[in-house]
Amino acid sequence: MNWNDLQVVLAVARGGNLSAAARALGVNQTTVGRRLRALEVRLGHGLFVRGRPAFVPTEAGEAVIAHAERMESESVGLEAVLKLRDLKPRGLVRIATMPWIITALIVPALPAFANRYPDIEIETIGDVRERSLSKREAELALRFEMEPRGRERAITLAPVTYALYAPRGTDPASRPWIGFGEDVADSVPAQWLEHARATDERVVLRAHDAGFIHAAIRAGVGKGVIPDLLADGDPSLVRLSGPTPEFVRNLRALVHEDVQRMTRTVTVIEWLRDLVYRHTSEGSRKVGN
Repeated sequence: MNWNDLQVVLAVARGGNLSAAARALGVNQTTVGRRLRALEVRLGHGLFVRGRPAFVPTEAGEAVIAHAERMESESVGLEAVLKLRDLKPRGLVRIATMPWIITALIVPALPAFANRYPDIEIETIGDVRERSLSKREAELALRFEMEPRGRERAITLAPVTYALYAPRGTDPASRPWIGFGEDVADSVPAQWLEHARATDERVVLRAHDAGFIHAAIRAGVGKGVIPDLLADGDPSLVRLSGPTPEFVRNLRALVHEDVQRMTRTVTVIEWLRDLVYRHTSEGSRKVGN
């Protein structure tokens, strides 16, 4: 169906008559009437009841109007996307997230990102505490269970699988646990450990970040649950969970709606989505093998 004809239908529906539609479209009333009648003949349905003072849509007309409004909305959205892509992304984007995501994912990928987007500056804030996006303490927050508040929006990046690991060459049954600090006691990994650990099993170390737990397992301190993507390719660890993860968490980007459509923010979110998805997908394939 021709978009120009649908614009005529929308103009008549919104203006209520041919003269108002003609003014909105910048053509004469005769042209609007002729194009509307031609479309009705082509469709085999009348789209409006020609009343006074206003044209009233028929059932067929309402269906066509709804379709035209969807096309109009998609057209506006596409124009916005193209405008964003035409703008050269530049400026500072602050990312608040867990330290392990910064060290394991973001930092190794920054050289390639900086080469592609030399005018974007990334600031990382490694913290498990909540940051206020409305107060501009950060533009993005990468979190798991944390829900958006107020005018924040949540964008899912990728699922992250977790498994139990121990130092290679040791007896896992005899190894103590590496647990979680009080500031993350309500998190999914901490709750999982509460159910997995027997009451007589020791917790020798508590940490608030998966990167610290990973380092402790490597050092032979004990066993613990960490993201598969952290342990992927680490020969000093042995996976105790088998091919099935212990649990899966969806990593999301929280962003305030005021900065969500900024070119630099859109660019960084898409980069993060691709980065996290690529790492989690590669890890899943290797675990499955």
